[in-house]
Amino acid sequence: MRIELLHPVLVHFTVGLLATGVLTALVGAVFRLPRVLFAGQCMIWIGAGFGVAAVVGGYLAEDRIATDAAIRDLIETHETLAWISLSIFAAVAAGWLLVVRMEMKRLSVWLHALGVVGLGFLLATGYYGGDMVYEHGAAVHRAGVPVVPRESPTTQKASSSLGRNAEGARSGALSQMN
Repeated sequence: MRIELLHPVLVHFTVGLLATGVLTALVGAVFRLPRVLFAGQCMIWIGAGFGVAAVVGGYLAEDRIATDAAIRDLIETHETLAWISLSIFAAVAAGWLLVVRMEMKRLSVWLHALGVVGLGFLLATGYYGGDMVYEHGAAVHRAGVPVVPRESPTTQKASSSLGRNAEGARSGALSQMN
């Protein structure tokens, strides 16, 4: 199994749940529909959980794809935006828990606003992730060209002790792809 393919699956659940949750909660609040508001809150809680899994999946994927300088820069930007998005939605999820459990209804307006801001960061995160895949071919197999994963320091140490040049193998695969 290619573990790097787990990240896009988790990301799509995250984006779908968080975007739908924020919009559903807004509709529930505007039209004073408590069940609709609660449905939106539930989607945000579940989406935040999937967000944690998506970030972990992203870190696993990062070590398994061949990279060049352009992709490395995109990965760093994507990671930073992902952490910001996750932090925002973790705060929104925790805030909704306070509203529901402790009846701190004054937080509601701020949580709706923060959720909309979080969607903006989520869209930016997705933009950079899509750029890596669709413009730079990150984690995409081309027929007949092997994918050589970026090696962790532990793997590099082991391969150099065996007399293999891991960097040369990776750069050779990258040059074959271009």
